[in-house]
Amino acid sequence: MSGDVAEEIRDRFGAAHIKDKNAAPKIRVGRELVPFTRKRYDDYLRKRPAFYIEEDRSVVTPTVADFARCAHAILATAEEHGGGAPVIKKFFRCTTQMLDSDAALERFKKSFDKLFPGARAKSDAYLVVTTAWAPKLEEDVQAEERRRAGRRERQRKRTAQKR
Repeated sequence: MSGDVAEEIRDRFGAAHIKDKNAAPKIRVGRELVPFTRKRYDDYLRKRPAFYIEEDRSVVTPTVADFARCAHAILATAEEHGGGAPVIKKFFRCTTQMLDSDAALERFKKSFDKLFPGARAKSDAYLVVTTAWAPKLEEDVQAEERRRAGRRERQRKRTAQKR
């Protein structure tokens, strides 16, 4: 398994020691690596991620506010040094991936309103983030319709050939 694939699996599922194909997958619970189970995976999804800091051999779990400050600083730094567009586009892509359904959009809307009362109508970023996923969804719907039309056409041709 390539390092990139192993990293993707680790990030998505919280599994550890997955480069060895013959080893049982493990998941980190606190400071321990324990066997990977569905229950532990569900628990992993509900919690903020923990990070091991080698320098002082500690495990830290930053708050959402900590990450928000870092995201703000990263975006501001990129803009100050002339590299704002690529960083903002990556941030935007990540954000819109999270808003992939009506339910996710509704949760985001409620959270935004709770954090920033009255600001939604004035936020250009909110507008961009919440409307940008709609064209992607429309693209997906159109692609599925084309696939179904192609399947129907192939089926029609097969039926015509049998006659």
